[in-house]
Amino acid sequence: FPVTIVVTKRASDIRWQDDICQAGGISEIARRLEREMRPKVVAIVPAAGSGKRLGLRESKPFVLLGGKPLIAYALKTLNASEYIDTIIVAVQPGSIGRLKAIIKRYGISKARFVTAGGTTRSESVRNCFKLVGDDCDLVLIHDAARPFLSKDLIKETALCAKKYGACITAVRQTDTVKLADKKLFIKKTLDRNDL
Repeated sequence: FPVTIVVTKRASDIRWQDDICQAGGISEIARRLEREMRPKVVAIVPAAGSGKRLGLRESKPFVLLGGKPLIAYALKTLNASEYIDTIIVAVQPGSIGRLKAIIKRYGISKARFVTAGGTTRSESVRNCFKLVGDDCDLVLIHDAARPFLSKDLIKETALCAKKYGACITAVRQTDTVKLADKKLFIKKTLDRNDL
């Protein structure tokens, strides 16, 4: 009789046709293989911003949006993504306890580390990188002040980074942008398709 073999990355995972039928069919095996073969992704969330440019007294991650701290939106989406294994967050040193309370309140189970951020975004990211394990395949960096992250965007970014080695996600510019000289006189309007 015909024999179907599904070959996976491990020889011990070879399944015969009868096993496939008992395990729920090809689609179940394919879903399991997709989970096993996807990269292990750590999400780094720099959240040590002060909010000075916004003219706020409150640190940016803790500003309320719709009754929830701004950071809760990104953390909940990252936590719900099957493409994120671990979340590491950097906040101002005096806000670590406050962030841990938010993580607990919103059930962010993948948040494994909260660390002190630096004086710049790059320092905060570096502090998080020190906590990334050796078994990590990819690191996704997402600012806490950007709440409108989607699970699809996380998936597409992770798969693109796995394929090409790196990936930057950007949103097409929709605003009109002017180029001004040092005296703030407008020199020209930039083509938003090039931005």
